[in-house]
Amino acid sequence: GEIWYGIHEVWVESRDDYLWRHKHFPVCGVEEVKKCGDDRFLRERGYYEMTFVEDEFPYNSLVSAMRAYDTKVFLQLPLKAIKREKLNFPEDYDIGLAAVASPP
Repeated sequence: GEIWYGIHEVWVESRDDYLWRHKHFPVCGVEEVKKCGDDRFLRERGYYEMTFVEDEFPYNSLVSAMRAYDTKVFLQLPLKAIKREKLNFPEDYDIGLAAVASPP
């Protein structure tokens, strides 16, 4: 590997998070939150929360928050009320037969 001098810190994100954040794909039910304060990471990078759930904890991964949102949709809504376009990863679910997620 290459040695770089003068780097104060490095923030790493998953490839999936990078693609979703930088390719501007549509996201359902998740919003980015950036808080002011002393924590530089929270000011610059932020975290993610689901938009319709009050008691949820923050997610540092956009894709993790999106998958959690999809799971909440299936847990809280009747199957007939769920539309594929309202999910982030509809391919993870067999909408026609059951509301069971396939393993990630």
